Amino acid sequence: MSRIVDLTATITTATGVIGHPPVRLEPIHTHEKHGRANTQITLSLHTGTHVDAPVHFDPRGIGVDAIALERLIGPAMKIDLRQRAKPKTAITVEDIRQAPGFAEPLADHIVVLHTGWNKAMFGKPNYYTDNPYLATATAEWLAAQRIRALGLDTPQDKYEGEPRHGDFPVHRTFLGKGIPFIEHIDNLDRVDRDRFQLIALPIKVQGADGAPARVVAVLE
Repeated sequence: MSRIVDLTATITTATGVIGHPPVRLEPIHTHEKHGRANTQITLSLHTGTHVDAPVHFDPRGIGVDAIALERLIGPAMKIDLRQRAKPKTAITVEDIRQAPGFAEPLADHIVVLHTGWNKAMFGKPNYYTDNPYLATATAEWLAAQRIRALGLDTPQDKYEGEPRHGDFPVHRTFLGKGIPFIEHIDNLDRVDRDRFQLIALPIKVQGADGAPARVVAVLE
């Protein structure tokens, strides 16, 4: 019988995205007054565990609603970088090649990089500024492997202040090739194997640059 591990961070009003408005949860109806509960939520589409669509950094890219589900549902390979990924430090190709769980070929897998950053730092002020990140050359190498998607338990790219043209080369490398990101994955320490089925289903928002997703590991 399969075991399901929820890899999704819970969205709360404390869940922030640097440079984006805060999450707001506002009641429309209440049990006390209306005999039911309905709530309005306001949030960035990149809040918590989410999928980045190509159009996030590629103006010619597709939106999250157009991503083929085959890219977001399939065999995953978890690569354990917890002993190699350091704060504010680029992850190299050699780091990935030497990490537990790495095996070739990577093609047709959802590659999941387990750094431990989300578990240790999610919600803290320096979560988006001190994270380990892929070197641009590492991103180019991974993207060339024809992977389905890239799963991450950390923000990507080195944070350098206000958004500007040409920044975030890691995002641009993958999304420019149509390879979606599954960002801020949680609970990877509960996945006790390197190979599993991953399901990442983003909210279907027309033309959107990303969307929160429920992400699970299916362990046979």
